Amino acid sequence: GVQIVLGRADLTRLLEFVIVKYTEDSVMTVDIRLDTLWRDAVINICQQLPIEALFALAQCCKRLNGICSSSELWEHFSSNRWGSRRTRPDQIEGWRGYFLRRFLFEEVWLPVPAPPGPTPIRSVHFNTKNLGDHTSTVHSLDCRGLWVVSGSGDKTVRIWDRTGKLQSLRFDSHGDAVKCVKFDRYAPVTEIAIPVPLLTASTDKTVKYWKHSSETGKFADIMNLRGHTEKVSGIDFRSSTLAVSAGWDKTVICWDLSVGKSVRKIPNAGITSFITGHNHTVVTSTRDKFVRVWDVRVKETTPSITLKGHTAPVTCHHADNFWIGPK
Repeated sequence: GVQIVLGRADLTRLLEFVIVKYTEDSVMTVDIRLDTLWRDAVINICQQLPIEALFALAQCCKRLNGICSSSELWEHFSSNRWGSRRTRPDQIEGWRGYFLRRFLFEEVWLPVPAPPGPTPIRSVHFNTKNLGDHTSTVHSLDCRGLWVVSGSGDKTVRIWDRTGKLQSLRFDSHGDAVKCVKFDRYAPVTEIAIPVPLLTASTDKTVKYWKHSSETGKFADIMNLRGHTEKVSGIDFRSSTLAVSAGWDKTVICWDLSVGKSVRKIPNAGITSFITGHNHTVVTSTRDKFVRVWDVRVKETTPSITLKGHTAPVTCHHADNFWIGPK
């Protein structure tokens, strides 16, 4: 059941659907069996709820999940928040995706104006209740929407909620230190309460693919990708169905996540510290002081571009989304 506490003004729109007895108190508690009400009544009630409560309500049953995902409900939220003058979403994104994209940008990523006076030292506090902290070195971090994922030498992967309002997650599937973690930057953020898919790489020579399972209703590793013979130090998404990994075995492996198999191996790529990918382009930073750019469409096992100049091992790089050759 869901208990809703409403003020007198909030009850006005509900009286035509629900018979409510109230006193002269300014705040009342109303117990409502939402699963027994007709659709219009439930939608009107949902329109009074905060976003966090709406996602909790959607987990109650299949009928409420469908109502909480309806376009008319999310169009109402968008209209109330940004007014009638707005860009309509495309058919793929829908009203829910449109609202969440703008909501996350405004609530999470827009900078907060600093107060007058000396610049304060800002910190982020994560909700670690019933989760605990890492007990060893944190090797990798990535963030997407409300979520931050971390990988550590304590063999665990942890997904933290930046707001402290949602349940953080902890996974212990790897047999050794987790060296790299990456969220799927191509996946749309359609559910605040569910992180987007992610990849993790470990010195146990494996890559794991994690996502929310519609069958179990849980976020868990659904693929264990094996193919490396030494520890894996770098991973990235090339698209939502393609990934790339590299490590100390001097091999770059391209993965098809739809079937969980490798589709291309590039040997003699150097001991890789960091790797990024986009479509058919892969960039590696290696311990032999080079940065290499690869075109995975060609059969040759030599890089398309080799960037030289460093005098020590290259540990990291950043690459924008670009292409080698014709698109």
